Order: sequence, then C-alpha cells, then structure tokens
Amino acid sequence: MRVSVDRDSPYYSPDAYRLQPFFNGRKLDRCVEADEEGGHATIIHCNSKGRPVVDYSRGELTYVVLHGDVQIRWKGE
Repeated sequence: MRVSVDRDSPYYSPDAYRLQPFFNGRKLDRCVEADEEGGHATIIHCNSKGRPVVDYSRGELTYVVLHGDVQIRWKGE
C-alpha cells in the first residue's frame, strides 16, 4: 500500500489520517507519504527541539526520506 496526505499526490487518500505508518517497527510521526512496497517514507524534517525546518528561500517545509521496512496500519490496530 502507498498512501499520502498531500492532496496533490496521486497517492492521496482522505483516509490517510486514519492510518498509522511504522518504520523499522517504530511509529512514525509527521509522515506525509508512506510506501510499503517501495520501502520508503517521507517525513517532515524537524530540528533538535522538534520544530519543523523551513527552507526560507523557497518558503517551504523540508522533508526527509527514510528507506527500510515500512508498514501501514489502521490506527487502533
């Protein structure tokens, strides 16, 4: 399964907020896209204080792509 919270993504699902992605067995927070088959997840890049990092030259959030074992489950499972 591949799912995204980005409405401009072809993998967008309105149910994405009801899903919980896991990366290498750990719950992922601030995940914007997860792909079980491809084994990657995109998360919002945060600084050491847990605040999102913004690229002020473009006025956009920055992201980190993680590669490994990705699982997507319904919240509460």
